[in-house]
Amino acid sequence: MTKYKDEYINKLKQDFRSKGYKEVEAKVGDYSFSYFILPKTLKPELQNFALVLPGETKDNYLIGVSEDIREEFQKYFAAHEYIEFVKFYDVQGKCVKALEEELKQVPKEIKKDYLKARMDFFKNLIDYVSKYSQDYGKETANEFKQSLSKLEELVEAEK
Repeated sequence: MTKYKDEYINKLKQDFRSKGYKEVEAKVGDYSFSYFILPKTLKPELQNFALVLPGETKDNYLIGVSEDIREEFQKYFAAHEYIEFVKFYDVQGKCVKALEEELKQVPKEIKKDYLKARMDFFKNLIDYVSKYSQDYGKETANEFKQSLSKLEELVEAEK
């Protein structure tokens, strides 16, 4: 994924704030980060979307999650993006690694529903990427498929 110029990320953040998109400061495990709650109209063809634009430096990034993601799940969806593109940016298999870190933080009482929501997310994302393959590399699609496979294993193990 492209690293975006800090000026561009800062401009987008200001744009989101001026449009009234809610900005959330979150702490998930040892990770502290911020993210925006975005209207689903920004990506109507992708249900429960997440957005990340990593910056030139690890301290500057833009993360957003769709307003149609269950509120109690939003910070964990955002944490995944933060972990994947800040902690594991240059690591092979970063999506699955971020998923594993993310899932360690999800409370037991919502985990079953959360796993289902993440499976739905990755299924939708894989379908979306197949339609817009020119915007995504084959490696990216494979990472999403690996994450979905990991989630399916976890759900099967919980039965």
